[in-house]
Amino acid sequence: MSRGNNWRRPISFSVNWPSAIHSPISTTAAHFLDLAEAEFLRSQRSGRLFSLLLIDIDHFKLVNDNYGHLTGDTVIQLVSAVALRSMRATDTVARFGGEEYIVLLPETNVAQASQLAERIRASIASSPLHLTDRTIAVTLSIGCAQINADRTLNQLLERADKALYMAKTTGRDRVVVAEK
Repeated sequence: MSRGNNWRRPISFSVNWPSAIHSPISTTAAHFLDLAEAEFLRSQRSGRLFSLLLIDIDHFKLVNDNYGHLTGDTVIQLVSAVALRSMRATDTVARFGGEEYIVLLPETNVAQASQLAERIRASIASSPLHLTDRTIAVTLSIGCAQINADRTLNQLLERADKALYMAKTTGRDRVVVAEK
């Protein structure tokens, strides 16, 4: 897949990567992009829709800075578990950088994808992380985009990324649907 110069190369993490960061999500970002490319090609042939979510843990750097990386790791585990519980068997989620996730939703239009995104966001917002000596509120910003017949996969990723950026710059803890 040609990622072009405009799309950042994702950092790949997996559950087997030896570090302080652990997550029940084992799909690497590179493998995810291969699956997304296959779904894009299937969509081009069949005309079936699919959508992407880009999810960012709000203020994650502050969690690491104020409470330590082990607490940050616990936040990642919480978000991973909630995201996985919300997915269908046909959906794919991958870590897409330190505190970002990307979700592939086959045969899902943008309205359905934004409903799923809102369920994930609300579930995390209503589930603060309870530690021995503190409680930490966790929120997510989510960008949502649907493939259009005249778009490339890179354009879809860019639109989802712009929607995520809009969610972050307009107050965080929200879902923003990309413009068509």
